[in-house]
Amino acid sequence: MPLYITVFLFYNLLLSPLLGVTVVYLLGVDMNRLGGIHPNIKEEVFLAVWFSALLIIFFIALALGVTRRLNLRNKAVFENDVPSRPHLILYQCLFLINCIYIAFLFARFHAAIPLVQLLFGSDFKTSLSLARDAHLTGSISIPYISKFFDFLNLFLPLFGLTLYLDKRLGKLFLLLAYVVSISYLSMDLQKAPAFILLLLSLFITVQKKGLKIRHLLLFFVSATALVSMFSIFMSKSIGDMFLYLLDRPIFGQVQGMYYMFQYYAPSFDAFFTKFYFSNFISSITSIAPDVYIIDYVYPGAKHIVNVNTYFIGEAWAYGGPMGIIYFSILVGIIFFVYAILFSLFSAFHTRVSYIISFIFFATIPINQSLQFVVFQKYFLYLIIFFVIPLFMLFYVIRKWDSYSRAIVNKAANPVRD
Repeated sequence: MPLYITVFLFYNLLLSPLLGVTVVYLLGVDMNRLGGIHPNIKEEVFLAVWFSALLIIFFIALALGVTRRLNLRNKAVFENDVPSRPHLILYQCLFLINCIYIAFLFARFHAAIPLVQLLFGSDFKTSLSLARDAHLTGSISIPYISKFFDFLNLFLPLFGLTLYLDKRLGKLFLLLAYVVSISYLSMDLQKAPAFILLLLSLFITVQKKGLKIRHLLLFFVSATALVSMFSIFMSKSIGDMFLYLLDRPIFGQVQGMYYMFQYYAPSFDAFFTKFYFSNFISSITSIAPDVYIIDYVYPGAKHIVNVNTYFIGEAWAYGGPMGIIYFSILVGIIFFVYAILFSLFSAFHTRVSYIISFIFFATIPINQSLQFVVFQKYFLYLIIFFVIPLFMLFYVIRKWDSYSRAIVNKAANPVRD
């Protein structure tokens, strides 16, 4: 099984939501997030989540059976591939482009960047308010262009890590890439992207070099340093910060489902609220379920724009029990296609495409929005705003490298009459 599928199963299914709903139902522990939720609702959510997760696993297993030989080939290539000069040039070009863009962002929008204001003395609540405004207005991003850099700042350190593990990149250059990318990923005070980067770094290291104690120690030291940084910003002890970070994926990410099951009357009317260009479709008047339940989950909160949760909550909201069955099968089929598609994709320039596969399966918003998966919005974001520009750049680099080598060889071996 490709390790990027393992990442998906561990991070997006096991850690959240399966662990969360199981602990809530079997142990009755909910970290005070589900006050007023009826026990029958907890049982229904538990059964629905396990049903959907097992279906997804079944469809992925089918796809892996079809692509078994190709996946073994991709794995061997990724583990043993020797970096070429175009790989190094690609890394250097991306690093330079990334630094220029981030420097521009920090210079142009420093007053609106929550991380900058926090570092310069603003309290956490004020900075959090800035983060909310940035999320609502996009004030610290450039439309469309920023999506490329959202993916790039996960890709670049991981790509550099593979070059380092193959002894083609120095430690200092790699560390600098991580510092720059984590600064970007954390500038709106989101914690998950930076931790996903560390998790993927561990998995890729294991894929390339095997599981070793020093790799685990480095991962935990890095994670602890990151937790310490956020604990200082949020004025929490390190212990409280660890509990906070565990609470969010295990309990916080499944919380919205329970409120949808209990308070949202199933209706298909809101299904297209996040469709392409839905803001311009005046006929859509229904309130999306992840917006409707805000007042139930966070009474009186004015800074919350929606409540992300595992897709089965919206499946219930759009169709009740039949919605759970229908959308679970549909999402399972989608992941069947994804597993085959990325097996084929990873055979193309494997060092680059394999890392992209890791990023996609770790960040696909199955725990945030059903519509982003069903309408393929996240997949298309990745292809249009990152994969196509990246491979266009790589193509130009490879052509230039081939041409320059030809010129050098011709000069070194002139044709004699």
